[in-house]
Amino acid sequence: MEVVARNIHHFFHVVLVKAHDEPLWTRISLERSIQWAKYCEKVHHEAITKGYASYVAMMLKDMSRATPDRRVVTFDDLELSSKLLVAELLQCPLLRKGTVQIILESELAHEPWLEVMCEIFVINSILKDLSIEKEVKQPEFQRESQMLMEKLFRLSGNALDKQLDLLVRNSPEALLKLVSCEDIRYRALTCSAGLWTARRLTIDDDPVSAAVWRQESGLLCRAACRSPSLMQCLLQRLQVHAESMEPCFVAGADEWVLTRCFLSSGTALQALGTGSVLLKSGLH
Repeated sequence: MEVVARNIHHFFHVVLVKAHDEPLWTRISLERSIQWAKYCEKVHHEAITKGYASYVAMMLKDMSRATPDRRVVTFDDLELSSKLLVAELLQCPLLRKGTVQIILESELAHEPWLEVMCEIFVINSILKDLSIEKEVKQPEFQRESQMLMEKLFRLSGNALDKQLDLLVRNSPEALLKLVSCEDIRYRALTCSAGLWTARRLTIDDDPVSAAVWRQESGLLCRAACRSPSLMQCLLQRLQVHAESMEPCFVAGADEWVLTRCFLSSGTALQALGTGSVLLKSGLH
């Protein structure tokens, strides 16, 4: 089991970090990363079928405690390894031209949600500059956000859950900003907040769920990029409207656009709570 722990640690703390930061991807290096993801998924499957899932979950908790400055890895994350690899690849800030084509021609092309994920990240990239510009112009909000992180960082369990519930009711935007925080000092907090948010989104008729889905798409995407569980919720919600989405390539293999009729786009995007933002951006 020690070997399994080392391998899982390598995928989540070495391979995924490289996937987010490394621009020079080749078919060989990508296929090796895919093999690591498949390995973690196999560990998840065998742990369930052979009855030692609780042992693996406990091992992952011990690993997270031993590496507090790294992402918190849960047992459920193992099942999402391929999706998480795709997410990190597509948000690599220095992704070289042709890499998306390599992804599409690889084994990952058969993974569920890949086409929808490409659309999520192109929307995210379009809104990224606007979001950064808006945040830079709000230094007071940044100070308040820092104070909030410091306050919540000291909490755990039911105490943290109560504070997150209060936060989302007062400001769903602040909750998603917390989940999307990239400061490694608060990694455990952001992971816990992402899991909490994902759980609430699966509850029918929950006012928290409705409030979160009304937030703008760029913020939703950034938060989902930091939390595999939240990513799963977002993709499941988008899948409901997948028939109205027709992804295609234009002007090169790395540029995705949304092609949809005006009426269908309005219906689908309003259901996501992001229609006004995207229509103003000209994506219809």
